[in-house]
Amino acid sequence: MGPNGAGKTTLIRILATVMGFDDGEIKINTWDLRRDIYEIRKIVGYLPQEFGLYPDLTLIEYLDYMCLLNEIKNRSDRKKRISNAIELSNLTMAANNKLKTFSGGMKRRAGLAQCLLNDPQVLLVDEPTAGLDPEERMRFKNLLSMLSRDRNIIFSTHIINDLEDVCSDIGILDKGKLVFNGSMQALKAKVSTNVWTGSCPADELALLEAGYGSIWSSCLHL
Repeated sequence: MGPNGAGKTTLIRILATVMGFDDGEIKINTWDLRRDIYEIRKIVGYLPQEFGLYPDLTLIEYLDYMCLLNEIKNRSDRKKRISNAIELSNLTMAANNKLKTFSGGMKRRAGLAQCLLNDPQVLLVDEPTAGLDPEERMRFKNLLSMLSRDRNIIFSTHIINDLEDVCSDIGILDKGKLVFNGSMQALKAKVSTNVWTGSCPADELALLEAGYGSIWSSCLHL
């Protein structure tokens, strides 16, 4: 996680092999990201923050087309992969619906179903809950938590609530640098002496915000 511009999307794109890098070394399992790019693509699924769908295709038609683009030519193999991806993405009831009828969260899950066609060992997801309402955000977080039982998942976000109760390991980026890596419990312990809570009159909030980073809620008395 990290603020906007910290380098989250850049890192995800590098890991997904769609963007190069100048220095350093990256390995996924035993594969080197420079030498073994095609081997890595076989075991990695990637869901970018922005992606295109074909609105007039049904979900099944869309996934079948994506299988063909990936040279999965055997019809029974495609059918099995598609059925499994749809089930994992909790879209079984909408499998024969056109994509243009999908909500924002359903479209995100359709993109995830595409990523699962090759049963990846590593799943990379960039800002998966961006633009989703609270219910869809919770549904997508639960889906990622379920999928993580069988694979490693790396997802980027600037919303810390997306990480609680989901991630076993957190990395915080700031201006391209890793400034923290550890559990949520370790993160809370690290900042415990730098965070305080309290109350103040509404007309003093502007003064607090000018001098401190603050998160506030209001209470209206009737």
